[in-house]
Order: sequence, then C-alpha cells, then structure tokens
Amino acid sequence: MLEGLDTIGWECLTHAYGSAADVPELLRDLASDDEDRQYIAADTFYTNLWHQGAVAETAAYAVPFLVRLIQAPTTRPRIRHMLVDLLALFSVGEANTRAYAQYMAEEGRATPEFEEKVDRRLREDRAAHEAVGAEIPFLLKLLHDQDTELAAIAAHALSCFPERATQLAPELRASLDQELAVTVKASCILSLGVLAGNDAKYTQLYGDIIRSDAPGPLRLAAAMALARALRETAPDEAVQILTTAKDDPGWDEDVGPWLAADMRVDPAGPYMAMWRTLSGQEDPTLVAGGLVPDYVCTT
Repeated sequence: MLEGLDTIGWECLTHAYGSAADVPELLRDLASDDEDRQYIAADTFYTNLWHQGAVAETAAYAVPFLVRLIQAPTTRPRIRHMLVDLLALFSVGEANTRAYAQYMAEEGRATPEFEEKVDRRLREDRAAHEAVGAEIPFLLKLLHDQDTELAAIAAHALSCFPERATQLAPELRASLDQELAVTVKASCILSLGVLAGNDAKYTQLYGDIIRSDAPGPLRLAAAMALARALRETAPDEAVQILTTAKDDPGWDEDVGPWLAADMRVDPAGPYMAMWRTLSGQEDPTLVAGGLVPDYVCTT
C-alpha cells in the first residue's frame, strides 16, 4: 500500500508548518487499523498540506499514496470521505493563490518578494492539480462506489478539472442513466453545470429534468445548473428559474458535498447583481450567500 514511501526525500519538502519529514508517519497512521489514528492523520493533512486554501509543495507527492489508502479495506468510511475531499481541495489551489495575489495587488502590497512567492506557489498548485488529474479514472470509478456519500464527493472532485470538460462531461452525463443513488446523480448534475457551461445539449438536459417527476434533489441540481448556464446571456431568466424552483418540493433536500464547496464570488465580477438578488446579502466577502447563489454566481 505504501510501496515507495521511503524513496521520497520528504525531509527536503515542505508544508505549512515547515519540513514534511512527518508526512511518512502520518501516512502510516492512515494505513493502520486504528480509526482514531486514521482520523488524526487525515485531519492533520487538512492543516499542513492544505492550509487556509494554500496547497503545500508536498501535496503532489502525497496524492498517489492517498489514492491507495482510499482503496484500502482498512480505511474507515469517514476517512475515505475526508481523503477524497482533500483531493478536490488539492485541485483548486491555483484559484485560491490567484485570488490572494489579486487582493494583495489591489492593496498595493505585491512586492517583488511576494510575487516570487506567488510564482512558487502556482508551480506547486499546478503540480498538485496534475497529480490529482492523473487519478481521474479512479475518481470516475468512485461514482459507482457502494458508499453513496463517497461517490457524491468524487463527482464534486471531478468538477475541479474544467480543462478536461470534453472528457468528463459525457462521463457524468452517462452516469445519470445508470442505477446510482439520487445524491450521487445530483452531484453529477452540479459537476456538469460547472464543466459544460452553456452547451445546448446540457441546458436541454437540465430543462428536461426540471420538468420531469425526478426526485427533488435532481430537480434542484438541474435548476442550479441551468441558472449557472444562463447567468451571462439571460440573468433574469436564471433568477426566475430559481425562484420557481424554490416553491418546488425538494428545494431544501440534500445535495451532498456541494453544501461545503469552496466557492468564491468576485465582488467586482459580472454576477454580483445576481448574487445580491439570490442571497439577499450585499458583500460576499463578509458572509456566505448559501449553496444556491454561491454555486450559480461563482466564477
């Protein structure tokens, strides 16, 4: 399971708290049969490999081992959930780094030293993104896992690869015709909404689901995906779709891991007016708008 662990010079790598020399022991704790040790190790990775949105240099090296551990029979279900979610977080580091760099530039604090640090972080972000991207066949396989919560998290993780939309969108579309749990299908629809943009064949799909007698979470997910697709070309129509959907049974039903998705609404972006309408809030930097407005209006 951890073959090759000792061939990596972890002590030469870094994470949020310095040397990554502690990573091999944390991975061994994850490979143990003790759930408490597994949890502490997984939780530690959330603080040292993904720290306040920053992905550590070490993350790319840890990814292959985390994937093996997700598949290990000794890994407890909640730990598997945490590890797949961590893969998604590793995949979106570049967006967080660029947002931070933009903020510092606007504040006049982007010194040459800071810009050098940003360049280094972007290289590390891309390495982690590519490491997780190499595991896309594994994430697609997880859509059919008997653990439906895990499968839904995997569908969310796939949305982190917009550059592979032409590969992933048809796979996610095909999953909707298979015998999968409602929460998994809802997560696949939301992932499609991120990857497929306003492609007509997918907007038609969302409309068909909204008008069908599909379970509530699927109709909600389809309404959100359609509103996201129309947000630029027909923002008023997008708002109306969501307004109508809000009165539809199932609006408040669970849509899985997207409830905690890390989405960012640009305060100066083109969807700010829509965000205010949907959330009832003025400033997205001060308070989360909730799942629906954040999903629909995030860039």
